[in-house]
Parts: sequence; structure tokens; C-alpha cells
Amino acid sequence: MGNGNLNIVFDLDGTIIEHGKPLGSQKAKDIVRLTSGCNLFFASARPIRDMLPLIPEELRGATFIGCNGGQAWKNGDMIFSNQFPYEEIGPILALLKTKSTPYVIDSEWKYSFSQKNMISRVILNHYQILEYLRKTSLGMALLSS
Repeated sequence: MGNGNLNIVFDLDGTIIEHGKPLGSQKAKDIVRLTSGCNLFFASARPIRDMLPLIPEELRGATFIGCNGGQAWKNGDMIFSNQFPYEEIGPILALLKTKSTPYVIDSEWKYSFSQKNMISRVILNHYQILEYLRKTSLGMALLSS
């Protein structure tokens, strides 16, 4: 992709990706043509590992922004991946279990989820969890222990 000053960002789901299916060849050709000389970005709430299969090889030189800004990837390299500090994981999981909240934990290339029946999947971003922990007495007790 180009080194121009213009940045062009495409959201995936519901914008250029429909029903979770990979980007069609005509759309890919149109994006290549329209973004020539520009900096191309693809953005999604999905983690990078779930974005890559949707985008054809000819567009993989773009920068990918995943997890609602929590990850960035370009040319095979993870530029950054925001994660909870190790010492905060235990209190967060304890809180989720106390509240019987189903959860999904994402890392750069793997994921894990709670054993609880997930009628509706709850995916929490780490800023939301930390904000919740800071505002509740249970959270303050967990964070200070």
C-alpha cells in the first residue's frame, strides 16, 4: 500500500464484509484501485486472527486494527496487542465467576471461554472491566488484594 498522506480505513462487519463471508474479489479489486497511493487500514471489533481470513492476499499489506483498537498488525508483525497485566487477571476472573458472567478471553492468536452456557456471548474489553472494577466495592477489594 502507498506511503501517501491520506489514510483510508474500512470497517469490516456490516460495511465491506457481509454475513461473515470473505471479501469478494470485485470489492477487493475496487479497494485496490480506490486506495492506490494511500495508507490502507482495516478495522474491526474482531481480533486480528479473525480478520485475516476475510481479507484476500492482495490487500494484506494494509494495517489491521483489531479488538476495537486493542491490536494492530502489519506485514505479518503484531505492532501492538494491549493485554491485562498478569497480576490483574486473577481478580478479573474472580469477579466474572462471582457474578456468574460468561466470558471470552482473547490473546493474539488464541482464545478461551468460560464453561458457563453462553446463550448470549459476553465479550468485555479490558477498559470496560477495569472501569467496572474501579467503581465497585467488590472490584476495589479484588484489585487491592
